[in-house]
Amino acid sequence: LFKNCNDERVNLMKAKFRFDRGFTKNLEEFETIIERLYNDESKKDVYCDAICAYASRCPISTSVIPKIFEVLKIQPNRVRAWKHWAYFNFGCTKLAENNDNCAEYATNAIRGFSKLVKMTSPSLHYLCQLCALFFTYGPRLRNFKATAENLTSLTSSSVIQIIPQLIVQFDHPNDDVRQTVYTIIKNFSIKHFQALAMPLCLISNTHHSTESFKDFMSQMENDHRSVMEEAKNFAMAMVSIAITDVEKVLGILDSIINFQHPNNHIKKIQELFNRIRTIICQEHHG
Repeated sequence: LFKNCNDERVNLMKAKFRFDRGFTKNLEEFETIIERLYNDESKKDVYCDAICAYASRCPISTSVIPKIFEVLKIQPNRVRAWKHWAYFNFGCTKLAENNDNCAEYATNAIRGFSKLVKMTSPSLHYLCQLCALFFTYGPRLRNFKATAENLTSLTSSSVIQIIPQLIVQFDHPNDDVRQTVYTIIKNFSIKHFQALAMPLCLISNTHHSTESFKDFMSQMENDHRSVMEEAKNFAMAMVSIAITDVEKVLGILDSIINFQHPNNHIKKIQELFNRIRTIICQEHHG
């Protein structure tokens, strides 16, 4: 069937068959087809198919990325090509020899995952990869501002899937990243605050809030006073049930122990010991 065939679609099928069935262990047949079709304007579809088939079968390598980029120039709406672009660049962030190359690959991967989010139904996997890259590389990204704007313009159906990933970044060490997270949450809260009330209340009761988070929570409480009040009461009841007094005291002691230069935080430490005294002395019912 495959012998002496001039149809490149059949030759590509042959290359796939031979490699997938283990008749050949290398990708030379794919490379030959790609090279043969490079300047053939009449067979660009097969050329793109060959590159995608090649990328599906080869290990992560920086040398494959330019080939995938060729496909995207010819077929900019091809989902399969964007998947390869996103994952090869993501994989190359682990292989990069220096921070500049790493940031470039991360930027490319973010572009790919952003495109996939828009081209497919809101996929939790793509959204999580997008967030992970943004939170990891932050201002090192080549297009940080554009990426931040892209995240802040995510649809509500996308944001609701990544609320946990966003909330845990309230204490991100970079201010620009934190502000991006706050903006996403604020935009989402305009029409869907009920989906945020409980997570916000729970996190405000279970971690030592930074000043920026306190300011953010204060604004949320002012904008949605009645809902926040109900959620706060419910969250406090849940936390009091879930966390024993011993655990509360141990958590506060752990915070005190972790203070660097404790002599500079005498007032704060006194407040924490007062909280411990209150917990120990309070009446218990039930």
